[in-house]
Amino acid sequence: MCIRDRDSAGNLYGATEVGGDYKAGTVYKLDTTGKKTVLHQFNGTDGWGPNVVILDAAGNLYGTANGGGRYGEGTIFKITP
Repeated sequence: MCIRDRDSAGNLYGATEVGGDYKAGTVYKLDTTGKKTVLHQFNGTDGWGPNVVILDAAGNLYGTANGGGRYGEGTIFKITP
């Protein structure tokens, strides 16, 4: 299960644990009209299986991924949409 967060405009941000071009998960934005925008596709070297997305006051997204990264043990990430 992924934690999701909303911004002040009502856009929803979240993550998929699988999917994307590399099947390693994505981070996405869903706007108030239902349009989905993929903000990042994980490729394994930058993590796989993202499971948390938290939005800060400046609009940056932070999260963790279950695996991948330099040592294969997961990553912490920041995405600026």
